[in-house]
Amino acid sequence: RQLKGFLQGSERTIKFDDEPNLVYIGTLSEIGAPDPGQIRGINTFTFYCEDVHPSSSFKKIINANTTDENIGSITVLPDNSVDVLINNQGTLPAYPTFKFTHTSDNAYIGMAGENGVEALGSQEQYLTNSVTTETKKVGSQWLLNPAKISDKSNFDGKFKTANDRANPQNGQLLTAGNLVWKQDGLRFQDGGPAPDKDTVYSARGAMQRWEIPADSVGDVGSANFTSTFNIFAQATKQGQTGILQLLFVDGNNKLMAGMGIYKDDTKGNTFQT
Repeated sequence: RQLKGFLQGSERTIKFDDEPNLVYIGTLSEIGAPDPGQIRGINTFTFYCEDVHPSSSFKKIINANTTDENIGSITVLPDNSVDVLINNQGTLPAYPTFKFTHTSDNAYIGMAGENGVEALGSQEQYLTNSVTTETKKVGSQWLLNPAKISDKSNFDGKFKTANDRANPQNGQLLTAGNLVWKQDGLRFQDGGPAPDKDTVYSARGAMQRWEIPADSVGDVGSANFTSTFNIFAQATKQGQTGILQLLFVDGNNKLMAGMGIYKDDTKGNTFQT
């Protein structure tokens, strides 16, 4: 009775000891009648399997680090296309699962096989909104060149002094100094004009602003925005304190997002984010 209760139900998993890596999916359709008066005996159980072929319970994963030729190989060709060889050692068709991760906002991926081609994205490097009735093609572009993230030309004429504006994250952080391009990016130069004689000099920080320009079709703003940046903080003396911030604000100078590195450790050299 316990065995009968265990076997009942639709689409049960069935395995056999002589083929432990194969799995059948079936539904119990008939149980043979045992001989009356027997405590032990041999009986027959009949299962209906919609697919008479078993599937393997073992999975093989192939990626760029695969070295077992019995599984297959992935080869990057000179034109940056990728050749994938999968060795299916079974007797039935094997259907692989692919996972793609784009390294940009939009791109084209094509998969060529013996029976046809599967394409994802657009060869024109555009995305078309198919969810709504919008048919305008929208392309992504860099407003600051990421390849020149440490190049002076990426900063000249684009960043303006903004000491007259309140810090959108903390209005008590006053600025009066200057940021200038040095070596590989914007760096703090001084804390502002020198004070009058016999006046205590209180050095303040500096703030600059970059206003996002219109794109190639004249639109300002974007639903999806990516920013690549580096923040480098260094204290030349153990007791020095300070803060470095990169803040994103709207047209009303309201904070939307940002990142900062600060040091309030007056004895050691510990920074926090």
